[in-house]
Amino acid sequence: MPVVNDVMRPTATETAWAREVVDRDSGGVLVMDGQMIDTPVVTRASRVLDQSRRFTVQEQE
Repeated sequence: MPVVNDVMRPTATETAWAREVVDRDSGGVLVMDGQMIDTPVVTRASRVLDQSRRFTVQEQE
C-alpha cells in the first residue's frame, strides 16, 4: 500500500496551502495570493489537513 499512500497523500505544498487558509480563516471572505477564499475553499482546506493527518498517523503505526 505504500504506493497508494504516496499517490493519495496531499503534497507538502497542498498541506502548507491548506494550513495557511485555515489559519487565516475569519469566518468570512478573504483574499490570499490574489484568490478569493470563502467557506467552500476553507472546507476543502480542512479536508486536505484531515487527510494529511490520517496518512501521518497510518505511517506511525
